[in-house]
Amino acid sequence: MVNFGLNSAKLKNAEAYTGLEQADMDRESYLLQLEVARNYFNLLRIQYKLEADKQNVNRYDSIFKVIHALTASGIKAGSDSSLAKAELSRARITYNQTFGSLNQVKVQLSYLTGIPAASLNIDSVAGSFNSKELPVLIFPADTINNPLVDYYTKKNNIFLTNQTLIRKSYSPKILLAGGTWVRGSSIQYNDDYKSLATGLGYQRFNYAAGIAVTYNLFNSLYKKDKLAINRFQSQASGYELEQQKLALSLASSQADNALQTNEANLAELPVQLQSATETYHQKLAQYKAGIISLIDLTNASFVLYRSQTDYIETKNDWWLAQLDKAAATGNLVIFIQSIK
Repeated sequence: MVNFGLNSAKLKNAEAYTGLEQADMDRESYLLQLEVARNYFNLLRIQYKLEADKQNVNRYDSIFKVIHALTASGIKAGSDSSLAKAELSRARITYNQTFGSLNQVKVQLSYLTGIPAASLNIDSVAGSFNSKELPVLIFPADTINNPLVDYYTKKNNIFLTNQTLIRKSYSPKILLAGGTWVRGSSIQYNDDYKSLATGLGYQRFNYAAGIAVTYNLFNSLYKKDKLAINRFQSQASGYELEQQKLALSLASSQADNALQTNEANLAELPVQLQSATETYHQKLAQYKAGIISLIDLTNASFVLYRSQTDYIETKNDWWLAQLDKAAATGNLVIFIQSIK
């Protein structure tokens, strides 16, 4: 009849466990979105590197054709033709390796998203990825709605509700008990034997009711032990929550540092790329004129290729730093929506 709030405590404890399971599912979904986004940028990086590899193959193919013509006319030695052919073969091998990496990432994305690898067309941020101007992205810290924090908050709530449940479980209980019973007989009180069918009807009706109070005298000892265990578990859960907040704060700070470094590098890389492009064309013209050797020309081609890949890698690092910043501050969904 009265359990001094035990039913309410059980209900709140069950709700806390439900909230924890929901928070766990939200956290796993959040981490899955993060993994998909990371593979997305990795795929985008490989696509741009594949284009740079293709340009590198075309450059060495052009160099080989020029050298082959010069060798056939007797202007250049045959060794230059062999060396150029080797460089062209190496460029093609690099292209094939990049193409294989592209297919591997597509398979991984297909596994994570359920979209067939052949249907994956990644071009959402193609323009902004290769543009010189960086988009302005601001992500304020959101520790309340961050699934990476909310899980540990809900876990801590479990022990808070457990504390109330333990206290209520060892409280006294007031019970209302009652019972009724009926009987029938074909034998009357004056030893008069009637037919058997007469006994099938109810002839006597009795009832009893009462109120009982139950309490175990040793409950205080049991309650003390269980409350102590729950208190230590609650403290450990609180430490996990604080550790997670510190880890996310550290990740956010590291992302800020990475953004500053990559932005500084991105300011210099266009200059490097432009200079490397001009140098390559100058060296190609000088080689045709017989002023420089093939080694000088291939070095210029390598510097141009490295400048292209450096720019692609740095731009990808900038986007990944933005991704890490958004994930750490609880703004992953907003970030994903902003690049669609």
